[in-house]
Amino acid sequence: MRVVLDPALIAPRRPDLTFDAFADSHMGLWTRYAESQVGAAHSDEVVARACGWLRGNWRRVLGSDSVARYAWRVLKAEVHACATERGVRPVGEVSGAALAELPERLYDLVVLRYELGVGDAEIADYLGIEQAAVGAQARYARGRVEGLSGVASSSATEGHAGAEGSPGAEKLAGAEGPPGPEHLPGAEGLSGPEGLSGVEGLSGVGE
Repeated sequence: MRVVLDPALIAPRRPDLTFDAFADSHMGLWTRYAESQVGAAHSDEVVARACGWLRGNWRRVLGSDSVARYAWRVLKAEVHACATERGVRPVGEVSGAALAELPERLYDLVVLRYELGVGDAEIADYLGIEQAAVGAQARYARGRVEGLSGVASSSATEGHAGAEGSPGAEKLAGAEGPPGPEHLPGAEGLSGPEGLSGVEGLSGVGE
């Protein structure tokens, strides 16, 4: 005989349980990335704010093409907000003016692969590129960084800081870090750092 369960007796599924499982698997990398961009003193705050926004909008996140990529964009928006509010700059070993000159995706690719040691499959998921293309794009990005570093070094050797006539020197000297959230591709529903900050329910995130 077939038993039909009363729907009222079935406990409803809580979306935050799904979020907790997802966050637990990504929390370590999020924290390491935040540390590389804003320092250990602010990384926990950044991750907590990102988690608070994701938890509060989890159904929307689940409807995106890639949950990992959507969460990555939210994290980066919070990193940018913190860097702006606190006046901090990237502190990682491979960060610098030349690295900041890269387009956003290549910047992330270099930091994730060469500084944080993230595998190609996870990088591809975060950045929305084919896994087979990660290696080639990483080598291209590294070559650009080395080239830009050479331009900066040459300019510094040939003239004083702020000297005119050095192509690109002013742009390199003024680089402040990674691109801001206004360049985040496909961040539907995100209104920038202001819209992500101050979300209620941040306490207990990641417990």
